[in-house]
Amino acid sequence: MLVLEDVFLADRESRRLFEALLPKLQELPVLVCVSYRPDFEHQWRQAPWFVERMIEPLHDGQMLRLARALLGDDPSVLGVMNELVARADGNPFFLEQLVITLIDDGSLEGTPGAYRLQRPLGELRVPGSIAAVIGARTDRLPEAAKSALEAAAVLGDPITRDLIATMQAVDIARAEELLALCVASGLLSCPEQTSLSLESQAFAFRHALVRDVVLGVLTRSRLKALHRQAFLALHAQPGAADADAAPVLAHHSFKGEEWEQAAKFAIKSMARAISHSANQEALQLFEKGIQAARRVDGAPTAQALELALRLEAIGAMMALGQIDDIFSNMERAEAIAVQLNDQRARAAVSTETAVFLWMRGRFEQGLRYASQGLEAARLAQRRHMTMAAHQTRLMHLHALGRYAEAAIEGNVLLSEYGPELSAHYVQPGWAAIPIINLYAFHASTLWRLGDSEAGSAFCAKAYEILSNIDHPYSRLLIDTVQSQMWIENDELDRAERMMRMDLQQCRTHNVPTMLSVCMGVLGSALARNGKAAEAVPMLERGFADRIYEAAGPYGRTFMRVSLGVAYRKLRRLDDAIAVGRKAVEQAAEEYGHQTEALYELAETLRHAGDQAGAEAHFKRVALAAERLGMPHYQRRAAAALADWRKDGHAA
Repeated sequence: MLVLEDVFLADRESRRLFEALLPKLQELPVLVCVSYRPDFEHQWRQAPWFVERMIEPLHDGQMLRLARALLGDDPSVLGVMNELVARADGNPFFLEQLVITLIDDGSLEGTPGAYRLQRPLGELRVPGSIAAVIGARTDRLPEAAKSALEAAAVLGDPITRDLIATMQAVDIARAEELLALCVASGLLSCPEQTSLSLESQAFAFRHALVRDVVLGVLTRSRLKALHRQAFLALHAQPGAADADAAPVLAHHSFKGEEWEQAAKFAIKSMARAISHSANQEALQLFEKGIQAARRVDGAPTAQALELALRLEAIGAMMALGQIDDIFSNMERAEAIAVQLNDQRARAAVSTETAVFLWMRGRFEQGLRYASQGLEAARLAQRRHMTMAAHQTRLMHLHALGRYAEAAIEGNVLLSEYGPELSAHYVQPGWAAIPIINLYAFHASTLWRLGDSEAGSAFCAKAYEILSNIDHPYSRLLIDTVQSQMWIENDELDRAERMMRMDLQQCRTHNVPTMLSVCMGVLGSALARNGKAAEAVPMLERGFADRIYEAAGPYGRTFMRVSLGVAYRKLRRLDDAIAVGRKAVEQAAEEYGHQTEALYELAETLRHAGDQAGAEAHFKRVALAAERLGMPHYQRRAAAALADWRKDGHAA
């Protein structure tokens, strides 16, 4: 057996000697094994005795075994292995060099097969040995092919012939030729031939580190030019106006310093992220969009873009419970709207301010802002803004316990804004899909007015829409309403199951504004379902962690009322009375919720033997329920007072 390793590195004379030797071995029982790279050119391919075997990348299991052999089994390195394997992407040489780099920079200490991690692993830089190998291949390319490779590195995914042709200002045939040179050099992989057109077939870097090395040597001015070319090429593609195309267009326009386009596509990308409940991603895009908007030439254009970005950001901030950020954001938005003298912008700002005040529990003031927003939207003749202002009024009327007026507002929306509500996506400044938001508040309103059948019907309509749309915030919103109705109807197991799942969903999808509401409703279901011993520590822990701060007064009221009920079920009556009084006090302008809190406090006082206190509170419940139109609590208070009179006569 004759083995020659890395024959592509041999000098010309050595290669000639080897090639002259081969014919003389032809009749002998000799196996010749030669290793070389895919771009190596030789004269043996046509020989009848020649067989070429491509060495495929190792799979993850093999790479993990190799990583364990290199690093050892110390617990400190076990977490590093997966990251190294992912970075090496099936190439054992790359894995070995990455490990050597970590040894050289002091991240790893020990001996081969027995290393320990000495400090947290930072960003894995490309080892110099790997960069040198890749750089040498790149430098051997003709200048035009090297330029195409640089364009491909900036473009990322997809790398297609037509995009490279547009970026390089060449025809498709020339782009094909340049990419073929990159493939022959082992830097790109070629797409399989399919029925698709050549233009649409995507190339890929043979290894992620190849792209990193190519990008790493580009100057700032070259990067800027290539990103601008990528933006223009992608923007000219069919489908560039689609929401899914916005993030990559925002990225390239920002890096290419096309500031106006960067701000515009940041807005579209934010809307897309919020529609998937990716609210952190939306706020990262917001920050970049603001940077871009402030660099746009022309103050009016820059201000208009900044205003649009700030209004779009409200929905993400609301979902994440970033109250202080919402306030400062709205102040800046209002100042811009005044400067631009834009009636449409003023309508949007007034409505969004009303939403912010709703989160802060300032419902009377918020209702005034919502009404101002409604008037401004009518003057601006913007129907979707008028719809938004009506919805915001509905939310405030519901919070204030003015359920009859809230029902009228809901009916106006249902009868007059069908086209605006038929778009089942999250609109600028919203945390929920508008039609789901309407169905949730309208269902809750009708249920509190005593029509639980109609309320359930609107919940069913919401679920029908959500069966085709994945939007966690909207589902959590309608689930809390449905669960409250189940609790009132003593369908406690159903409510408990749903709220357990939703509590986990709040954490999974990072929706802190719904966490306290879901916990409060779950606590109520548990307490009434014989599981108060589970409800109490859960709610106490929620208060200790102050999870209600993201949701404002709504979530806190739900939690406190439920905690009072759970204490009562456990016969911790002093605690139940203290919590119940606080719930009534802190409900403040939430007059409907305050009525519920009053009723539960009255029940607790009755259990504690405070007959006079209980009677006084049941009377307050009866008056409030009659004023607000809450027949369920009217009946329950009336029944309690009737029992009192009966007991009094018997005595």
